[in-house]
Amino acid sequence: MNSRFWKENWAASRPHYLDWWDRKGLVITMWEHLVKDGPPHEVVPEPPPARDWTQTWFDPEWRAANLHYRLSRSSFKADILPVASTHLGPGSLAAILGAE
Repeated sequence: MNSRFWKENWAASRPHYLDWWDRKGLVITMWEHLVKDGPPHEVVPEPPPARDWTQTWFDPEWRAANLHYRLSRSSFKADILPVASTHLGPGSLAAILGAE
């Protein structure tokens, strides 16, 4: 296992994804992550709280630090992958176009 990947059961999950792509199987996953028990996968400093909602949603450095911190403490059981979701919510296009 690649320790940077943080997924201890990758050998078991990998065939589930391969089967799913071949339209033969089921992948058990979720969009967000659960907090894991025990020590984090990597010691990552917790970012300071966001100053306001604009930093929460539109500051790429703060968002990356926050996602890294949260993922380092997330459980990747079943077929959950350590993926950082960069979504801005259902109004992403409006934000990209400059709406406030």
